[in-house]
Amino acid sequence: MSSRLDTDYKSCGQISSRGLRNQSTHTQLLKMMLCLQKTIEDYVVQLKTQHPQQGLAAGGAKAQGQARGLTLDSFHFQGIVNLGVSENKLCTDLMIERDFGISGFHFGALYTQNKKVISAISTLGVFHSVSGIAQYKLRQLLHDREWIDKVFLPTNRSRLQAAHKYITNELKALKIPFLSRGSGLYIWMNLKKYLDPCTYEQEELLHRRFLDNKLMLGSGKAFMCKEPGWFRLVFADKPFLLKIAMHRFSQVLEQKQEQTEKQLKDALRD
Repeated sequence: MSSRLDTDYKSCGQISSRGLRNQSTHTQLLKMMLCLQKTIEDYVVQLKTQHPQQGLAAGGAKAQGQARGLTLDSFHFQGIVNLGVSENKLCTDLMIERDFGISGFHFGALYTQNKKVISAISTLGVFHSVSGIAQYKLRQLLHDREWIDKVFLPTNRSRLQAAHKYITNELKALKIPFLSRGSGLYIWMNLKKYLDPCTYEQEELLHRRFLDNKLMLGSGKAFMCKEPGWFRLVFADKPFLLKIAMHRFSQVLEQKQEQTEKQLKDALRD
């Protein structure tokens, strides 16, 4: 993060730190919130999510360049609006702790034209306000465009690419089918061949086996998948931790397969 993190507020609404000390807490926070709002708007525009028709519907080489910090490979970007989704049903969210890898920094922004969603979020928003200190720190982070564009995004993308390549190669070696996508922090894989019978109950038992071996995988049922057997694997982690995780993962599947074969032999013997 930039060394400018603890400097004054002059670039934010031309408020000096000396002036802030002479103002009420409410006035200080109000000006900081207005300042942060402008910074967030600039940041969202930079990511081309300020409007679905302008950002998400863009495609081709131009959109590929706009999404450079979010993608793993070069691909043709297809916006969801082009798929015929109503803008009234479309919600775009921005999670700072996820995008910047700063877990615990709870700040998010939601864009939607659905008035019912806006009403519901506005009602709950009073219980989920962001502290003034967090807003100030976030404003300083997003204002450092040079660090974001030249340091953070290239490094983040490079590490995600390496992690994605390692995980997909491991899954291919285990002959496990998965959905290959050009962006994101996780992979959906199909483990239904390890379910006998292929039911949500068996999926939950397999999920419990993973937990018992200290593996946190998302089960498909938790994400309302239409068929059992799907699991979500997050690969955004350090290389040595991914190696440990995949070792435990393969061990669980081997134990499961051995148990299934034993049960089959016992059934044939009876």
